[in-house]
Amino acid sequence: MRVPAVLLFLFLAMSVQAANVFVYDHDDGATLTDPLGAGVVGTQFAVVRALQASGHQVTTSTVLPTNLSPYDAVFVLTAWGTG
Repeated sequence: MRVPAVLLFLFLAMSVQAANVFVYDHDDGATLTDPLGAGVVGTQFAVVRALQASGHQVTTSTVLPTNLSPYDAVFVLTAWGTG
């Protein structure tokens, strides 16, 4: 019997430990009104909130460090848009 891909993905996602994540907020200070009521927030707000809710350690900066080796993942956020 084959294990459905979704179940395999969920199993692997649950077994992953928290990552040390760097979020490079490279959007020239762009902001928006959070639809969930947090007020005016940076465009990185939802990504950072989701990563933290998943148990990851998040460092956010508008300056890209010269050494990214301490991080397990790097997110580069450049802008937001609708459409």
